[in-house]
Amino acid sequence: MFVIASLFISNAISAQLNIPDVNIAPGGSAKVSLELNDEAITTYLQMTLYVAVPEGFTIDTTSGAVTERTTQHGADIVYNEDTNLYNLSITNSSGVYISGTSGAIYTFTLKCEESVTNGEYGISLKDATLVYKSGSRSKKLTPEDATFKITVGAAATAEDITLANEWNTYCSTNDLDFSSIESVEAYVVSDVTATSAKLEAVTVVPAGVGFLIKGTAEQKISVPFAESAGSVTSKLVGVTEDTPLDGGNYVLSGDQFVLCNEAGTLPAHKAYLPGGLVTSGAKAFGFDFGDATGINEAKAAKADGAIYSISGVRVAQPQKGVYIMNGRKVIVK
Repeated sequence: MFVIASLFISNAISAQLNIPDVNIAPGGSAKVSLELNDEAITTYLQMTLYVAVPEGFTIDTTSGAVTERTTQHGADIVYNEDTNLYNLSITNSSGVYISGTSGAIYTFTLKCEESVTNGEYGISLKDATLVYKSGSRSKKLTPEDATFKITVGAAATAEDITLANEWNTYCSTNDLDFSSIESVEAYVVSDVTATSAKLEAVTVVPAGVGFLIKGTAEQKISVPFAESAGSVTSKLVGVTEDTPLDGGNYVLSGDQFVLCNEAGTLPAHKAYLPGGLVTSGAKAFGFDFGDATGINEAKAAKADGAIYSISGVRVAQPQKGVYIMNGRKVIVK
């Protein structure tokens, strides 16, 4: 579950943090993923965010990491003993600026002391500042007493996932390890051409990364949390909350990606391909497994009559709404 805290600045430009609730065991640790969705500010050089944790909790100051689409950026965490605040910052001195329109996911590790008793606790987000691309302008963002919940108790060790179709997009707030799951396969999209999405098989997927799961429709799996996820990246952009999308992006429909020219909402824990990655403007394209398997499944849109929701779920009896059929968007009235 996520609590959404809106951050407002004086000239009505707004940004949004998707803030997860966290489960942690006494004496244990948990990864926290803060998703920054900034639709108004196009590029910025730096972001800082101040965090206060309750007694018995600490943030690992070496654990900061930030992913913006497929790009890794520098991330610093500094603890100030005088204010009892952690300063979480996104820094970028390489000249490749963080894009607000695609958002950024900041992850850090929260630690809990053995002496902390079971129950619910809160972490406070104090404020945030964005420094623009020029480096000469900045805007202070002030949360309205934003907090997210920490539940101390028996820690979860796996994530339960129900597959809607054979092919599914997914995005988790946890690092996932598929190495012991024999009945499914996990892939990231390593590249996008004019006619296909190149897939790369993976066993471990970091939190916040969009990827594909191949299995069986209505299959239920329990995927263990990974001890270490590394630096796996994907052209797929994952979301962990219901997210409005403009037209011109590609969503999964069956075993291909289909262009959606109209705006819609992508459900939480799904992923999409940004339209800007496909220079050909193709209406639909399939998968390319490359030389790893010798199989190439790139294909044109199939006319199989199957109907899918905007999130890629096959629908037997569509109700009123927008659907995808034979690679085209249709409206049921």
